[in-house]
Amino acid sequence: NPRKGRISANEVCLLITVLAGGAPTFTPFYYTPEGCTTPRSSGLGSRGTPNLAPDRSRKRKTRIILACFLGGQREMLARAYGCTLLGLEAHSVEVEVDVGPGLPGFSLVGLPDASVQEARERVRAAVRNSGFEFPARRITVNLAPADLRKEGPGLDLAIAIALLAATGQVPGEALADYLLVGELSLEGNLRPVTGVLVVASALEEQQRPQVLIVPQGNAAEGALLDGVRVLGANT
Repeated sequence: NPRKGRISANEVCLLITVLAGGAPTFTPFYYTPEGCTTPRSSGLGSRGTPNLAPDRSRKRKTRIILACFLGGQREMLARAYGCTLLGLEAHSVEVEVDVGPGLPGFSLVGLPDASVQEARERVRAAVRNSGFEFPARRITVNLAPADLRKEGPGLDLAIAIALLAATGQVPGEALADYLLVGELSLEGNLRPVTGVLVVASALEEQQRPQVLIVPQGNAAEGALLDGVRVLGANT
């Protein structure tokens, strides 16, 4: 029955949004076991538009279709390490990124302040403008420990690298050996941040074998301490 097999225009737009497959269309079509057929209409409404009468099973069909498209996407998890400053103290932050099935979204948890929340837009634009793919999936970023307030834009780099590792675009096996500090511009360049010397000092006291990666403008500041290996990067 074509009426029972029809998918509404809203459902079409929802599927297109989930799959990020081009511009939305509002043309209804029919889904059958043989595939999608050409558009048909059960008649014209009072304004000359196709009659899109509501279907009781529409919600169920949408859930089934979404499950077909999203059920095969496996969840991916990656970790990177950054740092936040509270006064004159540097605290290590474990950045966990989970990329899983669901409607596209980007959420940050773990007591981020406003500048850390804004990292979502900076990371999104920087990843795309650096030639990588930003996934059209559900992204959750956890900044641990959750009871420590995170301040400043210095976590941008750690969030971006963990996201790329979670999507398999960069290797994530060696991320535990690096401490990533830096603010991202929208085009993917690294901007200097404050407190790199404090971060390097805290890393030296912990005596961990991590390499400190900072923006090139902060490399000389971080290299003032002999016990820490510092690498500067521009992008």
